[in-house]
Amino acid sequence: MPSRRHYLSVTRPFINYPFAIATQPGQQFIINLLPLMDKSFAMVKGYAAVELIRAQYPDIRLMLVDSAKAGLKLVEKGRVYGVIDTVPSINYQTLKHGISHIKISGVLEQHYAMSVGVRHDLPQLLSIYNKAIAETHEEERQRILNNWLSLEFDYKVDMTQVWQVLAVLALLTSLFLYHYFTVRRANRELQQANRQLEHVSQRDHLTGMPNRLFLQQAFEAELQRYHRYGHGFSLLMMDIDHFKRINDAFGHVVGDEILKTMANLLLENVRGIDIAGRWGGEEFLILCPETDLQGAWNLAEQLRKLIGQTEFGLDNMNITASFGVTDFRNDEMIEDCIKRADQALYRAKHSGRDQTISF
Repeated sequence: MPSRRHYLSVTRPFINYPFAIATQPGQQFIINLLPLMDKSFAMVKGYAAVELIRAQYPDIRLMLVDSAKAGLKLVEKGRVYGVIDTVPSINYQTLKHGISHIKISGVLEQHYAMSVGVRHDLPQLLSIYNKAIAETHEEERQRILNNWLSLEFDYKVDMTQVWQVLAVLALLTSLFLYHYFTVRRANRELQQANRQLEHVSQRDHLTGMPNRLFLQQAFEAELQRYHRYGHGFSLLMMDIDHFKRINDAFGHVVGDEILKTMANLLLENVRGIDIAGRWGGEEFLILCPETDLQGAWNLAEQLRKLIGQTEFGLDNMNITASFGVTDFRNDEMIEDCIKRADQALYRAKHSGRDQTISF
């Protein structure tokens, strides 16, 4: 520092350290101080670094403090934006005084050349220092300085307090694990309940086969496949002939058993890619992916003949079914396709029943 030159001689610099800026952890990384002239910074008064920084940044707002510790405490409390000092000094002070809420947010271009000051009346000591500096390499001087800055703390440990802390930690860990596994089990049960609810909402409560909601979702998925890949599909709509007579003659309990048997028959005899479901009442609908009109008609005839040959357990009464068949046509709504299948079924029922008609 120039003001000390009248009574001190300084050695040649033995190491250079850049100035660093220490701030609270939440601050952004600093490359240049110019955008931060509205902020206040702390520096240790009497240090040569103060004059160097003021010469480079005349408008900087500096708060001069008695020690580096005081400056770092001001930063920690938020009273100044940052502290300007060398990295070793910041590191030493934070370790020595346990100042943890601090980080180095930037390194400036300005460097601090560290030298040794010797009184003018001790020229031999000045010469000894300069010779020592000349005979050592910068790496060796850096290592010596780092060792000098390293701190060792000898704490007397109270084992009673240690065990108390460990007991509290064990209790908190147990509570956390209990809460974690309780929430995990509840989430697993909730997911299972949601899957069951979804299954119930998409299944017919009497026959257990897909219901109308499930079939409509399947139609939409098949329609998207059609528009994406051009794969056609067909629909079969089936109605049990004279089902009202069965209910009237044998009762609704027997009628429900007939519906269950019919559902199992359809599910067991359609192809793996087909989707058979209960459309409503005694009506069933079968979605046949990648199937043309002739293929759908063949499947309907196969099922119709199988139904006629099946023994449903009714004395002297055979059960038959009528089928309406259609294929999906380009640029139409799925409702239009279903309506055509229903019209074909209507024709089959009013043309003598126990037959298949394609639209």
